[in-house]
Amino acid sequence: MFLSENSFEIATLFICFVIVAALYGSLTSSISILFKQGGPAILALISLLLFH
Repeated sequence: MFLSENSFEIATLFICFVIVAALYGSLTSSISILFKQGGPAILALISLLLFH
């Protein structure tokens, strides 16, 4: 990822995968998964978009 020309897109894609997994986990298991797993991913996505 560090050597790729599209590192921003790859990082954004992986973070979105984590957010989707957190959404699915919160729908099927417990809503707290959204905050425990998705919270840091959402913060990472926001900081990635702000500082790019």
